[in-house]
Amino acid sequence: MASKAFVDTNVLLRAITPVMELHAQAEKLIQEQWDNDVEIWLSRQIIREYMVQVTRPQAFMRPLSASQVKDQVQTIESLFRVAEDSRAVTAQLVELAALPDRWQTSA
Repeated sequence: MASKAFVDTNVLLRAITPVMELHAQAEKLIQEQWDNDVEIWLSRQIIREYMVQVTRPQAFMRPLSASQVKDQVQTIESLFRVAEDSRAVTAQLVELAALPDRWQTSA
């Protein structure tokens, strides 16, 4: 069975947004998982949360345009496994949540 990991909104946002604090660490965590053939998952809810964050004014960045958001979502969908919203997905997310914590870092 292939190893799996689940990315939350904070890790996704930091990995994709170079101006965010902890960008390098988040990007490195994801890259290490890919390098180790870990299947990385996120949910449609994570994508929605990401879209909310990048389309509102932030102290560290300007909101992305609709076109930029569309391009970013397409990129996200091409890089990660995306769990569709359903009861079966909830069951899979519960399983993924029970895996050892792959995303802990020392600050």
